Amino acid sequence: MEDLDEGVNRYGATLTSVRHAGDYRSRNAWSTLSACESHWYLPIMSMRAVVAESGDGPLANEVTVGNHRLVADEPEALGGSDTGPGPYGLLCAALGACTSMTIRMYAGRKDWPLERVEVTVDHERVDGVDVFTKAITLTGALDQDQTERLREIAGRCPVHRTLEASSRVVTR
Repeated sequence: MEDLDEGVNRYGATLTSVRHAGDYRSRNAWSTLSACESHWYLPIMSMRAVVAESGDGPLANEVTVGNHRLVADEPEALGGSDTGPGPYGLLCAALGACTSMTIRMYAGRKDWPLERVEVTVDHERVDGVDVFTKAITLTGALDQDQTERLREIAGRCPVHRTLEASSRVVTR
């Protein structure tokens, strides 16, 4: 287990600093890192989603994350009932939501005149590689430097970083 240093990032969230890849223990769960950078920052939290077939169609599932419930399904063309977004739609939504929230938090801390953030995320597979394309629309009386900085910050959202880094999925 690695030694952990706790700190507060520029958004006020508690972070864990892990000096190199390996197993670490957060306050809530064991995790393993696969590092492509020499210094990692991870939120000190664990996340659990419980997914179970809903019975509302051949592929429909009820997803519970904390106190929140939603439906996941596949389109009829893929054998589902189209009662909710498919897994890649949910992944695009996660990336878009995280990007929007990260931009909003940063602009709020800087007291910049950001009125609205809209993020459109497209997903496709190109030569066996998943490609996520984000189109970000920022509304408000932002100057060019602020707009450029917010676009840079968009690439620092945790979901963006997770998708760009190698991940590890353990099935029990």
